[in-house]
Amino acid sequence: LVASPASPGAPSRFEHALKATGFPVRGDALDLFARSQEGSWQYFKPFDIFLFLLPLMVVVLAGVLAFARAGGRSQRLVALSLGAALAPSALVFGGWDQERWAFLLVANFCVVLWFWLGDHGPEVLTPAHYCVVLVVLLMTVHVPLNFFDGYTPRPLTGRGVEQFYDFVRSGGFFATPTDGPT
Repeated sequence: LVASPASPGAPSRFEHALKATGFPVRGDALDLFARSQEGSWQYFKPFDIFLFLLPLMVVVLAGVLAFARAGGRSQRLVALSLGAALAPSALVFGGWDQERWAFLLVANFCVVLWFWLGDHGPEVLTPAHYCVVLVVLLMTVHVPLNFFDGYTPRPLTGRGVEQFYDFVRSGGFFATPTDGPT
């Protein structure tokens, strides 16, 4: 966070190198390398992003602690699991992409859950555990997470799932997009 910006002229040299290879260049993305962290903080407030992530952090924390009770995990493993699940919340100081940090919180929670279930299997789960997972998943469905480049996630409604299935079946899902969002 205290690293100085890139040396003078480095972003423009990198841009020219990318253009020479035919790679599409986003000037605004390269501008990030030309300013300090303090300069970046003029565009966003880390505390506001922290407040955006706080409800999800609380649910993830409660979820990890609820799963810690199943199977008698050691305190060290619980602490490491909490750290792994909540690690993306530290990213609020590095960038303004709050939706990405929220997605990573959910993804990290799922990875921790996956490892824990690998130890004991789903037979140790109680209805409370299923409720925790359901709450985390419902939060991701009901809080819109827009992507930084203008794309939006697919809706998890009946019609949205049907459209996604048709998209995969037609082969369009596997095509690489060559233009921006429509």
